[in-house]
Amino acid sequence: MVLESELRERVAKGGLIETTAEMTPSYLAELRRMVVIAGDTEFMSAPFLFQYLDTDIPPRFLRQFLAILQDELGHAQIDYRVVEDLGISHDKLIYERSINEFRYPYMFDMPIENWEEAAVVEGMAEYAGAVLVTDIIDYCSYAPWRRALAKVLVEEKFHVRFGKAVLEDAVATVKGKRAVQKALDWQFPLYIEWFGPADTHKGHFIQTVYRLKGHGNDAMRQQWMDYTVPLVESLGLEVPAHRDKDSGRWELDFPFPCHFEPSKKKWHFDRPVEWPEVFERWRKRGPKARENLALVREGRNSLLRLECA
Repeated sequence: MVLESELRERVAKGGLIETTAEMTPSYLAELRRMVVIAGDTEFMSAPFLFQYLDTDIPPRFLRQFLAILQDELGHAQIDYRVVEDLGISHDKLIYERSINEFRYPYMFDMPIENWEEAAVVEGMAEYAGAVLVTDIIDYCSYAPWRRALAKVLVEEKFHVRFGKAVLEDAVATVKGKRAVQKALDWQFPLYIEWFGPADTHKGHFIQTVYRLKGHGNDAMRQQWMDYTVPLVESLGLEVPAHRDKDSGRWELDFPFPCHFEPSKKKWHFDRPVEWPEVFERWRKRGPKARENLALVREGRNSLLRLECA
């Protein structure tokens, strides 16, 4: 049996874990949780992105978009395959959980109603995904997951370039720029939430102790803003964040967290909340969650109906 003290000392020195026999129960539980969240994020991004086809997506971007949609499902397969090696059924994860048991960014539960909203997603969310994947590849102590994500990172870099291109294209007209700013107003705080609660919130330090990731939530939020805030500002757009002259860190110009009204895509910056309220919103899932899950399950369900007929 592996002792907790021995495992922590090993990973602290840069050692890698290859099998479940080398893990403590606590390490295994936290690793499973992280990989499932990663898989859920990739998996549920697919039906979310499928909404783009109902917008006025420029035909010149359609082929690249379809490639990205296919990539996301491939990324989900990689994460869920890693989870199988950790003792959790791939099929059960996809087909036997209720929507409330899935764990992924709340952004993927929101309706996308026009191409400008989609362009903001691509410009912002793709880089958020790249930050998380890069951190795992560079630091994670579970070696099989690091190796499995090598292909994913190559594709994430393509996604980031695509996101920048479509965002630049969307602001090329006065009308487009106005619509992009409107989309950015409600989406930006959701990406701030994407990386999870502040590091001061209890319970999340164990991920860095086990070196399942190299940076805390706040550090990855800063990395994300290092790219996205200068990008949107270069396009003449505004977000509620600024760089502190003394610390060099990005500071938010709104209370974090605060109240969000999903049905209206509206933030109430005058209503700061505690993290339990945010967690409750996440658990309930958002406006498109059930519809999106039904969409990606429909293929298998239709086959089962045929077999039972």
